[in-house]
Amino acid sequence: MSVTEPEHDIIAESLTGIENDKLTLYLSGPIRKLEDNGEGWRNKIIDGYSDSFDFLNPLDRYNPDEDEVLNDPINYSENSERNQVIPSEYVTSDKIDIAKSDAVFVGLPEVISRGTCMEMQYCYDIGKPFYVWTIDGQEESGWINYHAEVIDDDEEWLLNYIKDEMK
Repeated sequence: MSVTEPEHDIIAESLTGIENDKLTLYLSGPIRKLEDNGEGWRNKIIDGYSDSFDFLNPLDRYNPDEDEVLNDPINYSENSERNQVIPSEYVTSDKIDIAKSDAVFVGLPEVISRGTCMEMQYCYDIGKPFYVWTIDGQEESGWINYHAEVIDDDEEWLLNYIKDEMK
């Protein structure tokens, strides 16, 4: 299993008492690989569809322009002038948000990140449905196509589909 025992306990504790009238979507997609850190498409979705959905956005926890998001905790330095975010922090937080969500909405531009692929695999492993919006002509892979519930290049159609499908 991909979830360690302590991590499993943290995720399980975070799920108690969640009740909501709207569907909650976690917004998965590249951050550091994009010029705007993925803020543009995430803000477009949040601004346009917050009447229908609640959103869990990983960019609410840190700002890649200001925070130093580390790939390896060995690079952590107590003398850093920037706030450093280590993988155990952001990966565990992302997994908690994925577990809290009703489904995951993946924004998939031409540049694919390893983290986004890991999040999709995590969704599949825990039985969390994920829906992929291909951005700017992205041609999804057979792996993504096999695991995703639905893939489409029209975010409006896809979000309406999610809303209707998960009623």
